[in-house]
Parts: sequence; C-alpha cells; structure tokens
Amino acid sequence: MNLTASQAANVAAVRVTAEKGRSGLWDEIRPMIADDIVIEIPKSLPWGGTRTGWQGYLDTMAGLGGSLSDIRPGPIEYFPVNDEE
Repeated sequence: MNLTASQAANVAAVRVTAEKGRSGLWDEIRPMIADDIVIEIPKSLPWGGTRTGWQGYLDTMAGLGGSLSDIRPGPIEYFPVNDEE
C-alpha cells in the first residue's frame, strides 16, 4: 500500500501509541494526546459515554482493557482512512 506522508505519519503515531499503551508506558503517551481530546464510546457498551481530556483517555483505555481482556487478537494492522494533506 502506498501511503502519503501524512497517512504514514498518522499510522506511525497510532502504532506507537497503541504499543506504548499495551506496555503501560502512559508517561510516554501523554505528549501524544491533545489536552482537549474528546472520545465518544457507544452507549451500548457498559463503559460507554463521552470522555474528555487526558483523564478521559485513561478512563477509555481502562474500559477497553477491562472489557476486552479475554480477546486475543492476531497480528495488528493499521490502515489510514483518509488523507487531509
């Protein structure tokens, strides 16, 4: 797959953030998360709702970890969804 420069940078940022999160390296992720982040989780999930800021990000990750802890994914692949260069 040929990626544009912005797509490659976005995919790399998501990959690094995910890898550090799975390793519990929250201090290393903090600079990558915007202070005004807004995360919308479907209300159909037990931990659904709107989360904001760094604490909202951490709460979302805790919800994911707790709810999906029994899932054993195969190799993870990252694909860009659009390009806004």
